[in-house]
Amino acid sequence: MSTKKWIALVILIVTLIVALAAAYVIAREDIYQTDRTPVSTTDPEPTATPESPEEPEPLLVACVGGETDETFRSAVNAVKDIDLLDAAMEQLSDMSVDAVVLYVDGPLSGTDDAALDALLARGVPVLAYNRAGAVLPDGVTVIAFETNAPATAKEALEAAIVYPPHDTPVRLFGLFESEESEAAQVWNEAVSAGRVLSKGVYSADKAAKEGSVTEWLGKKLERYYPGMVDAAFAETPALAAEAAALMEQLGRDDFEIFTVGSSVELSALAAKLPRILPASSDIDAEKAAAAVDTLLTALLAGETPADVLLKAE
Repeated sequence: MSTKKWIALVILIVTLIVALAAAYVIAREDIYQTDRTPVSTTDPEPTATPESPEEPEPLLVACVGGETDETFRSAVNAVKDIDLLDAAMEQLSDMSVDAVVLYVDGPLSGTDDAALDALLARGVPVLAYNRAGAVLPDGVTVIAFETNAPATAKEALEAAIVYPPHDTPVRLFGLFESEESEAAQVWNEAVSAGRVLSKGVYSADKAAKEGSVTEWLGKKLERYYPGMVDAAFAETPALAAEAAALMEQLGRDDFEIFTVGSSVELSALAAKLPRILPASSDIDAEKAAAAVDTLLTALLAGETPADVLLKAE
């Protein structure tokens, strides 16, 4: 083969190699290009954040009385979504509230009845926690009670006097918050009438001098043996509970304790010490709280719930 033919053959081979290489590069470009996803350079539209609904303001409820009744106060404080405002009956006519909760521990006066009628006429619902069994105006929603606990000082002292087998004059300890209290006055009248023979009077407002009721009564019981005292008359459930706890500690059950109303603590003691506390069984605190919550919530929602009767267990 001549030199010219060899040169032509080499040129042809080189040309074919270059063409094949170019085709291979183009093919690879196409393969990679099909796997690529175009990336947008435009910023995405911001997503609108939905506005949170505003929480409703708590409803304003005026609470009248019951400061010393732990069961009542705990029940009212447990109601959700309300603001409580302590008030006196005579303040209600000038107040703008969504509802009124009234603690009733005695008969209502004509002025009280008029104040409640005025509230109801304005469309303000009233819930009465009626511990005294008082007569209330029509339209008031009532939580009534059936217990064996005396509702007044006079009833409690009378229960102590007539409890069998007591004979007049009945030998009693008197346990008071103050010697000037209503219960102390009821006691003094019974002593003057010869129905009560005082075996000692404790006054909590003199605790700095006399000590606690536990200390005072403990010293008394060192001198008074079983059969020398008929009963104790306590102004409050708290005083009665302290006295009953001391008697349990000393192993004494030779006389009874009578007081006005009851409490969660005293009711629990009465269940355990019925011989010492024969007239102090009270309403279950959880049932009282449920009744207050159910009725007050219904009244605030514009409903007219039925009255509720709670019975001591």
